[in-house]
Amino acid sequence: LSNLRSFMSGIHYRLSINSEHDFHIATYLLFTSLNIGVVSAEECSAQGRADVVVKTPTHIYVFELKYDGAAESAIKQIDEKGYLVKYETDNRQVVKIGANFDSKSRTLNSWIIDDGNEQKSKTF
Repeated sequence: LSNLRSFMSGIHYRLSINSEHDFHIATYLLFTSLNIGVVSAEECSAQGRADVVVKTPTHIYVFELKYDGAAESAIKQIDEKGYLVKYETDNRQVVKIGANFDSKSRTLNSWIIDDGNEQKSKTF
């Protein structure tokens, strides 16, 4: 996520991300351009949609993105909406990621990565 933070920080202030939708698009485009796996935006499940899902041969990363919110609320939404349930029979490791974009600093200001065994967080 440090790369995502750097990427977002490099966007000229005149082209500023000014909505959660813009944040989704930038995140989707970055992960797609990295060619690390299959990237989906707004991936539907029984109770809602995950903002971005990245599927590699070994992992499934489920992202919930917030704009001027909190990474904690993003993780809570993943849990409450059951975004991971559809992957319970998949042999890959599933990782949930909540990230918040801060409009004042124009970049990521916090994230939480939870792989089911350990939760790591970062706040700037």
